[in-house]
Amino acid sequence: MLTPLVSASPDPTVDLTVERRLSNFDIGINGGVVSPSGLTVLIFGHDGFAHVISATDAGDEAGDIILENETTNTLNAASWHPAGKSAMIVGDSGTVLRYNSTTFGLGEAEGSSSMSGNDITAVHFTPGSSVAYLGTESGQIWKYYADTFSMVDNSASSRVTDIACMKNANSFVATPL
Repeated sequence: MLTPLVSASPDPTVDLTVERRLSNFDIGINGGVVSPSGLTVLIFGHDGFAHVISATDAGDEAGDIILENETTNTLNAASWHPAGKSAMIVGDSGTVLRYNSTTFGLGEAEGSSSMSGNDITAVHFTPGSSVAYLGTESGQIWKYYADTFSMVDNSASSRVTDIACMKNANSFVATPL
């Protein structure tokens, strides 16, 4: 009969540490996206919550930026422009915001009035260009380019949960619910 010489215990795959709390109550964070440089994280959520924190030193609140905006709509998704100078944040009731990482400004995206009434659930910029694709609760897919929104597809009947753009082609994959 063989007996083990070494007692084995599983190694943890993920170690989590709490650096700090942004609040002592639920502030409704829906998600966050890391900037292309890997230095900052743009977080977003309920009641128009938008905030930037350091990705490299999350415990230091000196680098935090509370983004003021004029919406109380829920923010559902965000995507950084490939150059990292701006990001698009989307949400309920046609909310489309642009974040400028140079001025730390957050405002309504030009041309976004055409998205009015749509609950936008997904967004992703194509890698290497200024084209973004957006998905809605009702299954529509929209293209954003040069401050213009145009519908690409409205044949789905369920929520678009995610969009990913291909690196070497101007195409994307969208996943409905």
